[in-house]
Amino acid sequence: MPGIQHLRDIYEKKGAAETRKTLQGNVTITEKLDAYRFSFQVNADKTLSFYKKNDNRPLTKVDRVISDLYEKAITHIESVPSHIIRNIPEGMRFGFSYLPSEKPLRIAYKFKPKNHLVLTDVTMRNDKGKVKKLHEDTKFLNSWADVLEVSKPPILFKGVLESDAIDMLMSVVTGNKKTNAFFTEHLEGIFGKTYSKNRIIEGIVAKTKNSLVQLRDPSYKIFDKASTKEVSRDFYDLTLLQISEFMKDYKFPSNSNESSEDDRYLYVISEAFNLFVKSKMIDESFDPEFLKPKIIGSHGRLGRKFIKNSETLQHVQHSLYEELFKVFASSFRRKRKPHGLLNEGSVNVFNQTVDRIHEFSDCSSMFSFDQFQKLYENEEENDPDYTTGAEVEDANLELDHMKAISSLQLAFTHRDLQRKQGKKKTKLIVGEFDPFNNDHLRIANKISEEGKRVIFVHVSHKKIGYSNKKFQCSDGLVEKILARVRNDNSESIAGFIVVPYHSIEKIFNNARKNNCEPIELIVPEGSGPNYMSQLYMEEQVLGKRIYTDKDFEIKEMKNSIRTDVRRAIEDMDFQKFKKVTPESLHGFWDSITSEYRTWAGINPSQVLK
Repeated sequence: MPGIQHLRDIYEKKGAAETRKTLQGNVTITEKLDAYRFSFQVNADKTLSFYKKNDNRPLTKVDRVISDLYEKAITHIESVPSHIIRNIPEGMRFGFSYLPSEKPLRIAYKFKPKNHLVLTDVTMRNDKGKVKKLHEDTKFLNSWADVLEVSKPPILFKGVLESDAIDMLMSVVTGNKKTNAFFTEHLEGIFGKTYSKNRIIEGIVAKTKNSLVQLRDPSYKIFDKASTKEVSRDFYDLTLLQISEFMKDYKFPSNSNESSEDDRYLYVISEAFNLFVKSKMIDESFDPEFLKPKIIGSHGRLGRKFIKNSETLQHVQHSLYEELFKVFASSFRRKRKPHGLLNEGSVNVFNQTVDRIHEFSDCSSMFSFDQFQKLYENEEENDPDYTTGAEVEDANLELDHMKAISSLQLAFTHRDLQRKQGKKKTKLIVGEFDPFNNDHLRIANKISEEGKRVIFVHVSHKKIGYSNKKFQCSDGLVEKILARVRNDNSESIAGFIVVPYHSIEKIFNNARKNNCEPIELIVPEGSGPNYMSQLYMEEQVLGKRIYTDKDFEIKEMKNSIRTDVRRAIEDMDFQKFKKVTPESLHGFWDSITSEYRTWAGINPSQVLK
């Protein structure tokens, strides 16, 4: 049998005569309830599987953590006596309309179904979830409703409709205004009463031997339009970008003792979430409503029964972190495609994290901690920093070739700004200088030629939960190098500051303490969306806490020489190092290579001279 069709669509395509045929002969008329779909079936081992909508994928622990919406239904079915469950045939699936509250979706109902469930269908399924048989006998359905202690199916009529009844239904299809205004009253005239006894219902479904059609109550459009609103998902996407940036360098925990894939997934998500909260990358004054899905009806609360991490349970007592944990738990279950603010580059970074989490969660190939960390190391060859000589030549760093981050720039073009007095407008170059190289100095000189001051912003390596998969000079050594570079190039470099992590608030605060007003952030390639998301939160959500200059911009830079510097250090090749770094760094060669040997575990006597 084909899927359900709308009578009005049949009428518009095939005319009145063909539409009438779908209502003739033996027909079963049921009221369509404006409620959630829920179903369950008993497996071969007599365990239970639960489903939402018409999904053939059972609800998982992760689903039930993200939302406890279906817990009332699940709890009731789990309470059904075991002898009843044992006698249910394998592959028999029971479908319900689920009303967890008085107003599950658009319509508020006065009637209360038994245990929130109305039995609508019973089917036999094969091992792939496909329907083999539909049980249609009313007595059969009613008896199972009694056994399961749920409400009986919402059947209004079963038999052959009289001509007057078909005429009334056809008048709704063709748009008779009088009939449309009193749809439920006319149904009561035909069938005696509606199932829900509501004055406005979603509609009815008519099933014959060869067709399945529905007819909506015309008044239902009022609820449908009122509930369907176009809501921007920019804030959600921006938060996702910020989480993705954090997870990009997240150091995975040692191998979990959890035995199931869901438990391992929740384990690593909880650990990462706790570190994200500690990093203070999101402010507790954010309105959690911005993170809630913009859907019709309730999306449920966080399901805490499967969260084992006590620290996570403590955090999610706060309403913001409850919604934030839902974002964490739901986001990394599957890969994404570019959409809205999630461009191709940011999606690629996000999907790499998805792969890593799934590798960690997959119980069929459990890694030891050392094995798992090699997943990072094996990706070095594909790292965009590792470019060929030809690519370096094609990717010379010039301001004219920097990629502007424009997806949200328009959001900040019409602000009523507080004017700042006595601060010098400055461009900030942000990065982890490991170490400083000629590209950094070239861009500083280019900015200086434009008559602007330059400050370097070093992001400290002492960050919570980040892996040390690549060699980086210590913070102390970086600060000494930046001080020397600044002294040797005072005409183009105003100074440098150090911030604890990639925080736009920290950067602005430190710059302003040094009497500088940032008018441009030049950030590492791929991190632009993270900074734009922070800017959006600070300015649009938290009430313009930063008050950026009206011409403020965020740009990305591709640092192609960085790879050559690394290779020079790894090869202990001082001549190559001198070619790609400013003269100010040459005196630090011994200090840099000493730190590298310690990091790499190399004995100095093993190094050829």
